[in-house]
Amino acid sequence: MRWWQCKQCHELVEDQMEVCGRCGRLRGTKLKETGPVVHSFRSGVYEHIAEEPIYIKNRKQLVDECNARGVRSWQMN
Repeated sequence: MRWWQCKQCHELVEDQMEVCGRCGRLRGTKLKETGPVVHSFRSGVYEHIAEEPIYIKNRKQLVDECNARGVRSWQMN
């Protein structure tokens, strides 16, 4: 099965669907067809997002914290 990822909400959507089920946006960037599609996220303390280290529980929190501070994490990809 192939998947694509919505550019707006980052939801994974099956290849047959034309619209994102979460936000309604039309097709986004396709993900790789080979290898695992879903990767586990390791929670922990991130030191370089803000002046003080922040404990990040999940990928959405990482994206929100980075967007709030105008920075980007290599784990957001």
